[in-house]
Amino acid sequence: MINMKTEASIEELRRISKMLEEKDTSNAALWLNQESFGIAYRFMLRYVRSYRSVAYRALVTLNQKSDSYGVEEFVGISDEFGKIINHSLRKSDVMMQSKPNQYFLLLPELSEENIESVFARIRNEWKKTDYYDKTTIRFDAELVKSVEEVVEDKRDYGRVNLVPYDYFDKKIDE
Repeated sequence: MINMKTEASIEELRRISKMLEEKDTSNAALWLNQESFGIAYRFMLRYVRSYRSVAYRALVTLNQKSDSYGVEEFVGISDEFGKIINHSLRKSDVMMQSKPNQYFLLLPELSEENIESVFARIRNEWKKTDYYDKTTIRFDAELVKSVEEVVEDKRDYGRVNLVPYDYFDKKIDE
């Protein structure tokens, strides 16, 4: 039998979780500002290194073929390009705008075989716009490597029980 303190703690856990959950569940990448992206990026680097996972980081840059557009107009075109990138990526991908015409992407759990298909999807969507013929797209990507050796973790997570701290203070009726 769970005591009231435990039920209240579980409700608090659920309340905080609900508060932190994503409100917009659109099928697009998580587009963050630079500060928030930095936190997510550092976390993903830790994750990749700790669990020997894989991820790609990529830089996608849009340039004009000639001076077809003024500065303000090109910034607007670059914003449209960002929206295309955002909707061409998976929900688990993370992106930020690093310059008005440049986007930095973090693509977790992506194999080398699939990196080209990500760029092809972005390019194919951009081809549908009126701007494709007057712009060029540059894709640069590299594998996020586990450069740091992970110190062997001596903790036994297989034995961790998720119980409230006051669980062990209970008296057991015999």
